[in-house]
Amino acid sequence: MPRLRSEPQFALGLSVDRDALQSLSEESAQRLQELAVIQDGQAAETTRLETERKNRKEVLARISAQVARQRREASVLERDARRLTKLVEELARLLAARKPLRQKSTNERSPEPRAEGTAFQNSKADCNYPYGGNSSGASAVLWRAGYPGAG
Repeated sequence: MPRLRSEPQFALGLSVDRDALQSLSEESAQRLQELAVIQDGQAAETTRLETERKNRKEVLARISAQVARQRREASVLERDARRLTKLVEELARLLAARKPLRQKSTNERSPEPRAEGTAFQNSKADCNYPYGGNSSGASAVLWRAGYPGAG
């Protein structure tokens, strides 16, 4: 038969077991706290990473939309440039095919500046009347106004 321990030894063994159990319980509680801190840190890190991923996704969507808009603008500008080129070429072709302007008739020429004298000096000699008339009406008006050479 196994030998039983004596009561004081048994009490001492229970006390040692109780102290070991208390020590294990405290160590377990401390490790649970450490695990809770680690889990909180992981949860915070996961939240931060998800927020960062969401922000990057939004930035990527904005950049993608901007690139699409700029591509559309570029294609519109290219189309406008092609249309302008065609228009300029067409205008150049029309100008090249156009008949030269007719020469001005003698009645449409501009007066030549005079080096000396007044504006109405020798006015009868310089007048080009398209209707073949004379300047008698104009001379009378000029003569009455006192211009030399009129009349």
